[in-house]
Amino acid sequence: MVHKIEHIAIIGLGLLGGSIGRAVKAYLPHIKVSGYDISEETIERALHIGFIDHGIKSFASDLKDIQAVILCTPLGTFSDLAQQIIPHMSEGAILTDTGSVKQSVIDAIVPLLKDREDIAF
Repeated sequence: MVHKIEHIAIIGLGLLGGSIGRAVKAYLPHIKVSGYDISEETIERALHIGFIDHGIKSFASDLKDIQAVILCTPLGTFSDLAQQIIPHMSEGAILTDTGSVKQSVIDAIVPLLKDREDIAF
């Protein structure tokens, strides 16, 4: 199922996440970008700079209308974050990552998707 992407979420607003937010706002300004980071100060800075449009406070309420979620945090956090995020993702959404390796990410996330076959990973 292919959807038009109108709203993405970037989880982790460091170098990679911030760069993705900046590129989306520069080249695809019609796409709304929401961002989450463990540091509230980082979220505020990303809002001020204009890399994101909205700071995510709660996965439960803020992921419901998002078509794509990009994990941009350290590899060791992916499993825990995916457990928190997946139940709240929109039907048919895309989940992707910026991890430097793939097999460990696949091993950590694919089992979490067994009840969410509608999510493209």
